[in-house]
Amino acid sequence: MKVDLLEYLENKIGDTSWYGETYHDNKSASNMMILDSILTDIEDLKENLLSRLYEHEDYRQGNASAEHLHKLAMNILEKHGKKLEEK
Repeated sequence: MKVDLLEYLENKIGDTSWYGETYHDNKSASNMMILDSILTDIEDLKENLLSRLYEHEDYRQGNASAEHLHKLAMNILEKHGKKLEEK
């Protein structure tokens, strides 16, 4: 089953537009709080997933497979603004 995560989240958040009318603007404000909560969850999820790459900080030098995984982990972490020690 393929889930369109962006579509799912947009439906969960709802409208955040300004209408110049109290009821709809209050609903938009409430939806912005949902958006804030989702963004926090996404940031936590990203950190959790990136932490899986830190296990490759210590690796068996001289083992081609371990060195390859270490290099991949370094590249992914660097792409996302994190660092892994180069040996």
